[in-house]
Amino acid sequence: MIHQPTLTPKWYALSVYSRQENAAIEHVNAMGIELFFPQQIVRRAWSDRVKSLKVPLFPGYLFVRVALNASVRIELIRRKQILDFVGKKKNYLGEELAYCVPEYEIESVRKLISQKEMVEPLYGLIQGQWVEVISGPLKGVFGTIHKLPDGKRQISVNVTILGRRVCAALSADDVIAARSEDVALAA
Repeated sequence: MIHQPTLTPKWYALSVYSRQENAAIEHVNAMGIELFFPQQIVRRAWSDRVKSLKVPLFPGYLFVRVALNASVRIELIRRKQILDFVGKKKNYLGEELAYCVPEYEIESVRKLISQKEMVEPLYGLIQGQWVEVISGPLKGVFGTIHKLPDGKRQISVNVTILGRRVCAALSADDVIAARSEDVALAA
């Protein structure tokens, strides 16, 4: 008998058909798989009214936490709304594996989207510099500083596998320059 190691659940990004996220969520929930679908509230103006809507933060993507193996992967991608896992690599046997999303990226996005208001922009920090939020509701979030077209700065949390980022303006008093070993530990 061959001993197979127990797989630990990890976060993965699923690519789904545009505007089919809710149907895909129903299928994933029916399978009993933990999922994360970040949404934001935006204000949209029509000719006669302004309405607040919940829209996907990353349209066309869901995050699932699963102990991924071939049977789980096939069960998920058989659903007509789900395209496939994002990012693939091959293992030593030539099998395709999906890249996992680091836990700290998921937690950082959770904290950022939980905020109702963003505060003043960052000053005194360098563009591209890694920082850690040390106070407030986003405490513990790691991100980088980015410059906006108007010259203001904000912290962003990158979801590396999707090539996207979520941004929030913060006070310079709320962040400190992150040490390289702290960033490595968060990864």
